[in-house]
Amino acid sequence: MSKSADGTGLALLLLSKERLALAAGRSRIAEIDHQIRERALALRSLRDGRNLPQGGPQEDGSAFASSPTPRSGKIDALVSDGAQISQEVSALRALRAERDLLQGRLDAYTYPVLTLPNEIVSEIFVRFLPSYPKSPPIIGPLSPNILGQICRKWREIALSTPALWRGITMDLNPFSDFRRALGLLDTSLARSGSCALSIRLECTGVAPKEVAPFVDAISSACARWGHLALCTPRRSFRAIVGLLPLLRSLSIMSLTQFSRALEDTPTATRAFHTAPLLHKVTLQYHRTSPLSDLLPWARLTVLIVNYIAPERCADLLNATSSLVYCRLRVYYDIHHGPQSLKSVTPLAHLKTLILCAIGPHILPNFLNIFTLPALRRFRATEALIQPDPAAALIALVVRSGCALDELCVTGSSLPRRIYRNALPSVGSFRFKRGLDKKGAFFGVAESEDDTDGGDELDIGEDEDPDQE
Repeated sequence: MSKSADGTGLALLLLSKERLALAAGRSRIAEIDHQIRERALALRSLRDGRNLPQGGPQEDGSAFASSPTPRSGKIDALVSDGAQISQEVSALRALRAERDLLQGRLDAYTYPVLTLPNEIVSEIFVRFLPSYPKSPPIIGPLSPNILGQICRKWREIALSTPALWRGITMDLNPFSDFRRALGLLDTSLARSGSCALSIRLECTGVAPKEVAPFVDAISSACARWGHLALCTPRRSFRAIVGLLPLLRSLSIMSLTQFSRALEDTPTATRAFHTAPLLHKVTLQYHRTSPLSDLLPWARLTVLIVNYIAPERCADLLNATSSLVYCRLRVYYDIHHGPQSLKSVTPLAHLKTLILCAIGPHILPNFLNIFTLPALRRFRATEALIQPDPAAALIALVVRSGCALDELCVTGSSLPRRIYRNALPSVGSFRFKRGLDKKGAFFGVAESEDDTDGGDELDIGEDEDPDQE
């Protein structure tokens, strides 16, 4: 065994002995506290039983000098009780002295973690939180506030580390303490210093007048927005005043709703054109056309829409010619009858396309609207590549001239070999029997995997090209 290994083993052994000694000291203090309580009760009982002074006997027994002595038997009893009380007092003093000694040793002990430089502790704190741009809750066990509740030194380090406060998640509901929540938001914004912010504000059933102060507080820091997700009532949003030099991603409920929120301030409708880094947009709903001029569509490289009618896809995608990653959750209502589908202009840069159907209805020939020369990864619900899924995929590859590397089919009912035989050049396949569940605003839940033993593929939230 090497000397370094011997040294490491010795250090671990000493550390283990230190921990055992500390644990033994704490245990002994708890035991002493119990004994002190028991002896104090016994002493009180003796004093009450003989009507002795509450100050207790002196060590020389002088407390009994002035006691009346009508009979010698009573005097003997008092002397006996006095001696017992003196013993109890002496035992209490000894126990308290031992406790003070042990507590002093514990107080003087310096935990190894507290000997680390503040810079190292600060870095550990940052890594404790979700990786930016994911934002932790503003309160709770996984929030930065919890780090300031351990000890004074950790609180000082947490308060002096702006990166801890750059991610903010607020989930409001009608039962929220709005005053306290707004105070926490203001505090986090102040503590984040000059850091770029990742903010997520989600409101469920909250009146616009309650949400407006939170939106105003967030808007006051718009120059530091790095990632913004708003699920708020339309009337709660105000005009954006100022440039957005750091904004990289934006999530909003509805483009139409957001545009109407700013319609009273014409200059604000192009506010996001002042965001040179904005490349990712997530829309919960996109139901209407034509497109608003709110966003710089041609600069977007990532687009996620969680609810879109098939006839709206072409208009939206034709405006986003620079896309590299696209995920669409398509809602098709068979009761509305067949829809006229326009072709999408070839998306020359799109490498990943995910098409998820909301509901089990078959949408025939939907895949025919796409031409994707750069496509490498493709995922689709089988209902969206009907009536002949294998033929539709072959036609897409031939029409696009793409070299597809990875394929995932959800809601699959066909034998796996049909896909493999149709596309032998694809290296990775993955199949899921169940339909995709309806996605929430900030994420999409997936059904259980059902692989056929081949190479696995999972194109989902983890593949979203927005991690920093």
